Amino acid sequence: MAEATGDDLLPKPETAGSVAEFVAMLRQLKSLSGLTYKELESRARTDGSSLPRSTLAAALNRNGLPREQLLTAFLRATGCGPGEIAAWVRARKTLGARPAPAAPPVPPGPGPFPGGAALLPAGPGPFPAGPGPFPGGGAPFPGDAGPLPAGPGQFPGRDGRGRRGLLPVKPYALLVGFVLGCVTGYLWRRSAHAGR
Repeated sequence: MAEATGDDLLPKPETAGSVAEFVAMLRQLKSLSGLTYKELESRARTDGSSLPRSTLAAALNRNGLPREQLLTAFLRATGCGPGEIAAWVRARKTLGARPAPAAPPVPPGPGPFPGGAALLPAGPGPFPAGPGPFPGGGAPFPGDAGPLPAGPGQFPGRDGRGRRGLLPVKPYALLVGFVLGCVTGYLWRRSAHAGR
């Protein structure tokens, strides 16, 4: 590969400061080779290696270290020589030996969960004050934390936006009842006809 494109254009794996940079360099190498995933798979097969195009595409489109076997098959298919392959493998081992970056600490707060987070925000309850079936007014619990942040029929997702929940209970129960009724009716009629 070095002869075809020139040493200045080739990525230098030893300069990768992170796994993401390493994988970006692999993508750059694929681009410089001018080969498609299908052509790389075919070249690897003629070389006696296994390099499924879907596996290679997945490895190049995420920021995780590819397996060493996949890496070497990919490098051979792009035309890298033994010295270049050894440099890439060394860089991969170096990055793999580094500890993963630590998550930033969560500042403590007043709640019982990690970092002190509260389950619900503090505030007035969702029920109006006044006469109701519960002691002290309409709220079911004294000091109710208030409504959930998502809209009706929705649950908060990981990104804070609401997402649709399961079917509402009544239509779901009706569907289950209908299916059970059909099955029961079928079995009853079948047993009645078998007795004749």
